[in-house]
Amino acid sequence: MILPIDKAEQIVHGDHEDWCKVEDTECITGQRRWTTEKEAIFLHKPTNTTYLLWWNKGSTECQEDTDMWCGDTEVELSQVVEKEVLVKQWIPVENDMGITHG
Repeated sequence: MILPIDKAEQIVHGDHEDWCKVEDTECITGQRRWTTEKEAIFLHKPTNTTYLLWWNKGSTECQEDTDMWCGDTEVELSQVVEKEVLVKQWIPVENDMGITHG
């Protein structure tokens, strides 16, 4: 789905009646000197469909007016679904005395 920037801005700020942010989905995906890259999942209420939306935010009060989409006139949202995923991790090993190595 492609939206004009003004509509995407309303969605991010919670000012669009057809959209709401899915709780606990906003996260930081990147950090630069003056901007923070963020993304979150938003629900389009009329269709009950969820989308991933990214944006930039100024990292300090001096960058409050940072362009959320780097001069673009529209933004593309990616349709997403929630799915349980098995993840492998490397974890430290304990020896016979319960001491963790690693």
